[in-house]
Amino acid sequence: MASGFILMSLIWLLLLILVPILLAQVLNLSRNVKDLKRRLEQLEGLSLGPVHLPSPGEPPPKPPPQPVQATAPIPAPSQPEPVKTVAALAKPKADLEAIIGGSLLNRVGVVAFVFGVAFFLKYAFDNRWIGETGRVILGLFAGLVFLGLGERYQRKDYPRFSQGLTGGGIALLYLSIYAAFGFYHLIPQVPAFGFMICVTAASVVLAVRYRALPIAILATLGGFLTPFLLSTGVDNQRVLFSYIFLLNLGVLGLAYFKNWQLLNYQSFILTAITFIAWMVRFYVPEKLWTTVFFLTLFFLVFAFLAILYNIIHSRSATAPELILAFLNAGLYFGAMYLLLEDKYHDYLGLFSLAMAGIYIGLSYFTHARHEKGRFLIWMFLGLAATFVTLAIPIQLKQNWVTIGWAVEGAILSYIAFRYRSWNVFLAAFAILALVFFRLIFFDVQLSRQFVQEEYVLLVNKRGLSFIVGIAAMLLAGYWSAKASLKSSTEARAAAGCLLIIANVLAIILLSVEAYDFLEYLRYQNRIPHAVSRHAQQLSLSIIWALYAAFLIVAGIWKGYKPIRYMALLLFSLTILKVFFLDLSGLERFYRIISFIALGIILIAVSFLYQKYKHVLIGPTATGGESE
Repeated sequence: MASGFILMSLIWLLLLILVPILLAQVLNLSRNVKDLKRRLEQLEGLSLGPVHLPSPGEPPPKPPPQPVQATAPIPAPSQPEPVKTVAALAKPKADLEAIIGGSLLNRVGVVAFVFGVAFFLKYAFDNRWIGETGRVILGLFAGLVFLGLGERYQRKDYPRFSQGLTGGGIALLYLSIYAAFGFYHLIPQVPAFGFMICVTAASVVLAVRYRALPIAILATLGGFLTPFLLSTGVDNQRVLFSYIFLLNLGVLGLAYFKNWQLLNYQSFILTAITFIAWMVRFYVPEKLWTTVFFLTLFFLVFAFLAILYNIIHSRSATAPELILAFLNAGLYFGAMYLLLEDKYHDYLGLFSLAMAGIYIGLSYFTHARHEKGRFLIWMFLGLAATFVTLAIPIQLKQNWVTIGWAVEGAILSYIAFRYRSWNVFLAAFAILALVFFRLIFFDVQLSRQFVQEEYVLLVNKRGLSFIVGIAAMLLAGYWSAKASLKSSTEARAAAGCLLIIANVLAIILLSVEAYDFLEYLRYQNRIPHAVSRHAQQLSLSIIWALYAAFLIVAGIWKGYKPIRYMALLLFSLTILKVFFLDLSGLERFYRIISFIALGIILIAVSFLYQKYKHVLIGPTATGGESE
């Protein structure tokens, strides 16, 4: 206990010495800025003075006799050599040797030194060379020495060299405090986290003050490497994840001042690696909720990390920031799905909806705080729509998946119409494409248990799915045409495609329902097998012809050519079926019905075309072609 008390006193003393130094340097920052401004004004005066002053002994130029007459230009004197030298020194050219010798070797040397200290501490611990308290004190002293040297060389205008020393000092402080608490148990949990918070705050101040990304990178790298370098093979989940959380809070603090995307990605990748490594080695089901808690904390930190700088500084988001937000959402949802899928599968759909709610909240927060954050808002809304779409197949089954997606697509299309957003329309079209895929390849097979279940025409699972899907596509097409977004041509094309797809689905539904209803009657021994086979083929021909006639009437009534063209195509398919399949495959009675019904429908359609040709084709010019 006495050694622990002495160690705590020494640590607090060292930090009390370090923090005032850092605060003093921050207070001197404004004085340095003033000095730099004064020197810049002096340089500007040196560069501009010779241009406006005449050469010694040269008489001043006489004014021209007439205002409109041009005068010969006065030759400007040559710039003095010292001014050129200052300008050249202001923008030094990059030199490969200087970069390698001044920066790269420094960074590698600091990293190597940190590794060496870590291995030395580990080796000394195994061989009992140095006591636990002594090791920690040595690590803290080395870290403070590095920080002091970094501050000294920063003042002497050696920025690259000082940045490497400062980053190494921060890493050594992290390593020493973590060892004192996590491995040697010299200090309790609360003081250890307090010390880590102080080191994290100091690293934020130094990185911002020096405007040095390398300091932040080295400090963060050293912090993440500490648990791996000093691992004893014993699991301490709460300590480890609390430590990683503090590191990520430090990176979040840096994001408040600087938009260092490389640092954000480094922290995200190292956090993921640390979490996966712990999961593979130590995870057991008893630690589920503790793992979920820390995983959620990591997710929230990186969710704000991707947008914090842009919101505070009213800056548009870049592609790397948007990608980081997507990666964070995807990895968090995937990890939570794997953790909860075994015992809580029935609640995963609700979890996906909760994720959608979080991103809706982030979009509202961005909209309220950042007027120029259009890309961030659309990204958050897109993620929210994605999680709603995922929640439907996770939580629901069979045709309810299709119905949920169809309702979502209709709602999104109305939102797009209400707020005149083409991007939301694209999201609605993508979801409706999923609806079409499920209807064609999955839901069309529903309601075929003819022997076990009572089959009601259209009033069944398949009929409900198709009807809701068709209604959603018709509504989306109507709102797309009414909105007239992007361009009138694209809006009409999208509406036309949705209308055609809806009619294709309606034809498929009517055909399959009629075919399966007759099949159901045969299974129930209500009609003979031969009668059901011929009746099925006959029903298809009549349904196609009647639906084509309906499309012709609708196309004439609304004056919409695509529907009429679709009707003519359907008539063509019906004619081919009647003449090539029904003629050879049906018995005489059914063949007669098929041909007579088709003939009557075609004659009626022909009469409609003749009666309304002035509407369909337009007025005919005398002796010429129709317009």
